[in-house]
Amino acid sequence: METGAFTGYIPPKDRWTTVADKLIPIHNDDPYLLLEHGQRALRDGHFQQTAAFLDRALRLSPHDLTILNARASLFLAQHRPRNALLLLDRACALEPSFAEVWNNRGVALARIGRLKEAETSFDRAISLMGDDPAALTNRALTILQMGDLEGAVDDLTSVVEQQPGNPEPWLYKAMVHMRTLELRQSRHAFLQAARRTWASGGSRRNALFLVLAASVLRLLLSLGIGEARPPETSGSP
Repeated sequence: METGAFTGYIPPKDRWTTVADKLIPIHNDDPYLLLEHGQRALRDGHFQQTAAFLDRALRLSPHDLTILNARASLFLAQHRPRNALLLLDRACALEPSFAEVWNNRGVALARIGRLKEAETSFDRAISLMGDDPAALTNRALTILQMGDLEGAVDDLTSVVEQQPGNPEPWLYKAMVHMRTLELRQSRHAFLQAARRTWASGGSRRNALFLVLAASVLRLLLSLGIGEARPPETSGSP
């Protein structure tokens, strides 16, 4: 009997899994090999197989920061932020200078509504690895929910400066400016997002939607909506 790269007797299914057309033993005792197979399974979109590999790796090496972070990241991908937070808190206690863990911890906290703690976690990540675009974007979206629109724009502007071809921060900026009724700035940001979406080979439908949003804002501006009002003056002109 032939199965992938293996021939002969095939052990029970609960001891093996298939990744990239190869039969891989789940009960391997090398945690880093298990981590590698787990990451490969995740790239292929096989969450259940990834979990099996990472859970085994974590049992073999429960204090390994990379494995803890990888398993927590999978929990986040599975929309299980509380489970992720337990592992991320453990990783932070083991190594307080692991910036990526602080960033992921902020994501987990934000998803369960603990926004102020999430902001603090993102602050820590940014202090450890500089103005990282992912951490800045995460912090911007978090403080936006807290009502700090100016701070969110500042963070997103920093991301734009670092990643001028990325449409995502432009889209977020457009949304923030809409909330403050700064429609001219919002229209500009929508157009920038559309151009970058088109140039990067992204979805043409998404690009056209962004152009449509900019067109609607142009119509509103033509009606005098969203324009800054001149300051009021007292006395005679």
